[in-house]
Amino acid sequence: MLKILLLLLAFAAIGLSVFYALIYQSPTPGATYQDSYALLSLGAAIIFSGLFYALIVNKERAEANMLLK
Repeated sequence: MLKILLLLLAFAAIGLSVFYALIYQSPTPGATYQDSYALLSLGAAIIFSGLFYALIVNKERAEANMLLK
């Protein structure tokens, strides 16, 4: 369930980044905050996809009592 949530969040962040970078037009002339929003969304997409990848890769190597050793 956590993997699905992280994957959906990554796709939503990618979509939001594309929206702010390509589609959104600021009502205020000269405003560039949509560029910042696009970069923040892209950063969130990288973080969520990295967490998703970490869950998939470390599933085989996970140990139950890893902290107790």
